Amino acid sequence: MNLRTKNNPGDEPPLHRLLELPTGSVLDAYPFIGYIDGGLRNISNVQELVRFCERGFGTHFYNAYWQEAAISRFLATHEISDAESNWLESLDLGIHPRHPLFRMRQSLVGVAEQNRSIDENSLLLVWGSLFTKGKPFFKLVGVLLQDHSLQLAVERPDHNLDFHTCIRWWAHTSGVRNAGTWRGLERLLLAHTHSVLNALPENSFAKLSHKHMRLAEDIARTHGPMVAFYFFRAMQRIRACMKWVAEDGAYHVRWRSTWLRGAKTNSDAIRGASTYQHLLKPLLLEHVLEKVAGHRAGKRAATYRLKLVLEDGRYDEQEAANALGLTFTEKGLVRPAG
Repeated sequence: MNLRTKNNPGDEPPLHRLLELPTGSVLDAYPFIGYIDGGLRNISNVQELVRFCERGFGTHFYNAYWQEAAISRFLATHEISDAESNWLESLDLGIHPRHPLFRMRQSLVGVAEQNRSIDENSLLLVWGSLFTKGKPFFKLVGVLLQDHSLQLAVERPDHNLDFHTCIRWWAHTSGVRNAGTWRGLERLLLAHTHSVLNALPENSFAKLSHKHMRLAEDIARTHGPMVAFYFFRAMQRIRACMKWVAEDGAYHVRWRSTWLRGAKTNSDAIRGASTYQHLLKPLLLEHVLEKVAGHRAGKRAATYRLKLVLEDGRYDEQEAANALGLTFTEKGLVRPAG
């Protein structure tokens, strides 16, 4: 699946079919609940339930989501003691409290059961994938990666989980073990990272914090206020476009050299910066950026890691010009004041 041709993150997500939960439980939407009920028919205590979970019900259905469904169904219809509950929890069956997906899944379950319905993509994360290899599996991965609203739900601060790590654990928990499938999954995640980095936000210049304004003032003392102003503008662009890449544990940005070469080269170029481009790129590499080995997007773009994490603040281009002793001309360019 070529993720570069799909909607960019931030675009309006597609509408997903809602599945009703007649009893108010996400078990209503579990596709193999009939198999679970059949297997639990002759199980009367926790010890038998554990053996049932460990044995599975055929290799196609056997995974942690299957265990979770069996345990949830059993507990909904049987009373167990506190000692049995603690023992069951200690066995790490199903999506237990120590599982990396536990808190995220609990949040999705809570929303679904409150609304008595669940959308198809959330259902994938709640009950896993029915497919563990081939085109059907990769199609589901692509569906998840395109759902920006689901990504926001997954990446809540209290979940301590980024979207790509969530998808890896989702695949593993669903029973994906084939090495070729894992390689294909990693290729899709890398393509998604590139797609996200390639996207230019609607507001392509961010406001920056006081400390970044101070850095621009330091640049002005060495290279003059004009260079410092366009250095600040470049940092604004980087802040607007930077994205967290969990695999590297750092912020990345897809920097285009044409942003410093004028509007005739790139309509999104930083206006007025072309005169100083020979100074700006070395300054950015010295203070803000470092190249990520092997990551390029053609001759005019490359992926960089941020060695200075840029922060939001009150300084826009007008505030920066004032601080550097510059004023705007009628054409929207800057010149020394006075």
